[in-house]
Amino acid sequence: MGSGTVWKQHIKKHDLTAKDIHTEILLETEDYRNLQKVALEYSAKFLVVENSDFANLVPEDGSCPVKYTDFTKRATPEYREKMSIALKGKPKSEEHKAKMKPFEKGHIPWNKGVSAPYCRTEETREKMKAAQIKRNLKSLKERFDPIIENLLYDLQSLGSVQKVKEKYKITYMTIQRIKKIYGK
Repeated sequence: MGSGTVWKQHIKKHDLTAKDIHTEILLETEDYRNLQKVALEYSAKFLVVENSDFANLVPEDGSCPVKYTDFTKRATPEYREKMSIALKGKPKSEEHKAKMKPFEKGHIPWNKGVSAPYCRTEETREKMKAAQIKRNLKSLKERFDPIIENLLYDLQSLGSVQKVKEKYKITYMTIQRIKKIYGK
């Protein structure tokens, strides 16, 4: 029992050296349940996780200690960069290449023969276009609903799209869309 697979983390946590570590056998048995029971009792009695005298990062609950391993450090950009550098340019042995070949043989990549913009069907493109127009219309309505009456009035009274563009600071295309939406 014990979390021997994660001792390095515990040693680092308690700032220990190799000289500080020694092993003592407390029980020898072939009965797994008895071993588990004694380990749980011992773990609770001596608080093996908090105590730096023990090389345990996890309580002795009879489970695999890997579930307690801190994998969050692997998510940091520094760690990923370090691993990337360490693995780049590492030559593969002939034995490794030979093992990989059967898995690669006959395998067709999922994207073979597909080029990005052309892989969408005409129907998909139409749906995407309709969704984009709907989003644009919603955005325009949210922006211009409060002032639409004034804007349309100015379009009629000023008689010039240029003056409306300058007054409301909008483009000619936006004015055309507004006319299309509000039908005036």
